[in-house]
Amino acid sequence: MYTEHIIDTNNKNASAGSRQPVEAKCTGEYKQMITQTETQDNRIIDSDPIQTAASRIADRHPHLANMAYAAAEYAARDNGVVHLSETLVHVRNAEGTTYRLTCTPDDGWQCTCPAFGYRPAVINGHRYCKHIMAMAIQNRVNGDPQ
Repeated sequence: MYTEHIIDTNNKNASAGSRQPVEAKCTGEYKQMITQTETQDNRIIDSDPIQTAASRIADRHPHLANMAYAAAEYAARDNGVVHLSETLVHVRNAEGTTYRLTCTPDDGWQCTCPAFGYRPAVINGHRYCKHIMAMAIQNRVNGDPQ
């Protein structure tokens, strides 16, 4: 079973083993990935906020550039990311297949796509696929805490 250690970056006294409530775990960790990044050479990047978020991820994690730009396409599409509740999101890919994202207290965000099950990208100990990254990008652009 996959286990992870969550550190509340807003609480300097938190230990690596501290656990957050499900709301904090399902919202805070994905925002951190996007907000911590800057371009390596301090250049001005795209004015489109979705592409800007994808560019920041790609600059920070070059091996995930293709994933970040695909996720940005999903986030930009009408009804590409649909929030059904705090812990349930549907993301539609380019072919029209809808994947279900769920958040649990023990595992954080999980996706039903094959890539998440077999080869998720790992950033700061958190697992990602294009669909989870699309949700994080859209939430960041919309000012949501996720």
